Amino acid sequence: MSARVAGLDALRRRLAAAAEMRGLDSPAAEAAAALSAAVEQRLREAAPESAAAIIAQASVEASNGGARFTARSPLARAVEFGAMRRPARPWLRASLDAARAPAAAAFARWLKRTLKGSRR
Repeated sequence: MSARVAGLDALRRRLAAAAEMRGLDSPAAEAAAALSAAVEQRLREAAPESAAAIIAQASVEASNGGARFTARSPLARAVEFGAMRRPARPWLRASLDAARAPAAAAFARWLKRTLKGSRR
């Protein structure tokens, strides 16, 4: 037995069209900006004495429809996971969690605009 859900084929076509459409740069840039702000805030809260040095060697880039954070400073790892004489002061997970909602909202707005625009 098979069942057919009304409108599912149309939704499938619209999602396929959205996946092929360009324009992901805008929500990816919004996601990167949200992640950058969250990283800076959480890092300053967790390790105010180390934040400037870590941020100076970190980058957030919008790429492939998403945002990517890179911390090149070894100090970033020491603050996140701790060191022999320094307890861990995690900041990365909190940063990602704080940036998740604004990033998801940016992609949701893009998807909504894209799906509305692809109706025929």
